[in-house]
Amino acid sequence: MATPLVAVVFIGAAINHQRAADRPIGEGQLFLDDAAYASARVMDTMHDGMETDPAIRHVRNQLTVEALAIIDGSGTVTSSTSQSLIGELLTNGLLQFGPFDRRFVVVAGPLETELQVDGVAEWNEGDVVYQALHPLEDGASLLMFYDISELLERRALAQGIKSFTLQLLGLALFFAILSAGLAFGRARAWRCHEQLESESEFLRERSADLERHNARLDEALALSEETNRVRAEFVLMINHELRTPLTGVVTGAELLASDGDVMSHADRTRLLDDIVTDGHRLKEMIGQMLAVARVENRGLNFDLSDVPAADAYREILARHPKVRAVFDRAAGLDDAHLRTDPSTLAQVASSLADNAFTHGADDVWFTVADSLPFEPMQEVGRRPEYGLFILICDNGPGIEREFLPRAFEKFEKFSRTAGTGLGLYLVAVMIDALGASLSVTTSAAGTIMAIGVPRAEIPEMAEMSR
Repeated sequence: MATPLVAVVFIGAAINHQRAADRPIGEGQLFLDDAAYASARVMDTMHDGMETDPAIRHVRNQLTVEALAIIDGSGTVTSSTSQSLIGELLTNGLLQFGPFDRRFVVVAGPLETELQVDGVAEWNEGDVVYQALHPLEDGASLLMFYDISELLERRALAQGIKSFTLQLLGLALFFAILSAGLAFGRARAWRCHEQLESESEFLRERSADLERHNARLDEALALSEETNRVRAEFVLMINHELRTPLTGVVTGAELLASDGDVMSHADRTRLLDDIVTDGHRLKEMIGQMLAVARVENRGLNFDLSDVPAADAYREILARHPKVRAVFDRAAGLDDAHLRTDPSTLAQVASSLADNAFTHGADDVWFTVADSLPFEPMQEVGRRPEYGLFILICDNGPGIEREFLPRAFEKFEKFSRTAGTGLGLYLVAVMIDALGASLSVTTSAAGTIMAIGVPRAEIPEMAEMSR
């Protein structure tokens, strides 16, 4: 910022110097300017109570005058740079006109006494010089002497651009170029700075992206390792779970084939029952695995319809005859309609009952409630605001609290119990597809699982329609 200002200052100085050099010497404005400057300096000295001789000597050295003098109201010189003038009385009528009428007067006339400079007579009596008289305060006046020949020589100087003006313009050009160079360098540095900032921001974003990608890769790696672990455990589990009933079927069939004639009827019947049981177990496990594959490939999509709640409940009871019903007709059951797929709902209830028997229960029963009769410890799906709750209750040992959150995940099994760990996972998938919910509470005295099935109509509206 300072460099352009310096260039402007030098340009202004060059213009002022050229104007002063081009001004014709001898013009009245020159005398007025000198008189104004000299009188101001002298008046300052007089106001400060100082001697005027040093002041007028300093002013003479600053101006293009030959001598300076101060004249009192009577026209007598009281102070001068030329000692020969002190005490002289003005006799020139034109000059006397100035002090008396307080006017500025300039005349070209002969000197009445010699004019000394530094004690040496430079102009003799009778030499013609310019004399300018400027009134001061208190009746005094300032008298300035100019050499006419010097003024004429200066007036005759050739006009044009002066060397000092060129020097000033050269300095101004130097600072202007320097300023432009600095501005260009600053602009370039700013562009480089912005480019570096942009590249730094880009690198920071890419670094953040890489960190996110690395985090996702770590998660994917952990998931892959977990998947490999689950797959390995699943293969071992399936190998064991399929081998056990398959061994029973093969062994029983071989016994029947080899010892069928000598085997007692009771042993034969018991062996056939074991083969049938193991066969059903194989069928169930294979069916679960096929169902999981079908669900993960195509998903589940049921055609839900409005069905009487009593019909759906009867289908549930018919699907699993080993389960007893606390009552066949719940309060208001005949009047309720459910929005569901009754076959799938019965399959879910049957699977939950089978799971209870598999895990140690010897008594399982169904019942129905208009609202959820307990605070759930685990819940799957979204509980309907208006629904009917089908409860599957058992007297088994219950489910451990730590395992309960994982109970409905794929391949998760409690302890080393039999099964593939897919039954409750399929139940959760079907519950979600039905738009129903499954609420669980468990203790050492048994487990209750409540299927919340949405009603086909809001109870208040059904009451109004009746």
